[in-house]
This record gives sequence, structure tokens and C-alpha cells, in this order.
Amino acid sequence: MAKEENIQGDVTVRITVGPTGSVLAAVIQESSGNPLLDQAALKAAKDSTFKPPTYNGVAVQRDYLIIYTFSLDQ
Repeated sequence: MAKEENIQGDVTVRITVGPTGSVLAAVIQESSGNPLLDQAALKAAKDSTFKPPTYNGVAVQRDYLIIYTFSLDQ
């Protein structure tokens, strides 16, 4: 739907990655100004898995920012 309406933008999502590499929490840090893009970025973040963060060789919980860029090829 966003593609049909030529909607583009960046969404910054703050995620918390747990010691297993799963996303424990995800929130919009900076909105694109469009709810469709914001929700797509939030869903992508929540559905992702990562290599577990470590500190001194021990898996830990850590926060990260991810920027999702939605653009249309012209």
C-alpha cells in the first residue's frame, strides 16, 4: 500500500537483544512520519534474530538502534 502511494522514509527502531540473540523489545525511536512505514519497521525488527551480544565472552543483553530505509526505485 505504501508503494502504491509513493511513500518513502527512514524509521529508527531501538531494539533490545537478549543473550540468546532474540529481540526482547522493539520501539520506534524516530518515526518516518508515516504509520505504515513505522509499523513495517517495527515488525521487521521484532521478527529478526541476531548473534548474541557478549561482554568478556559472556552472552549479555544490549540495546541497539537500527535505521530502516524505505525507498522506491525510480
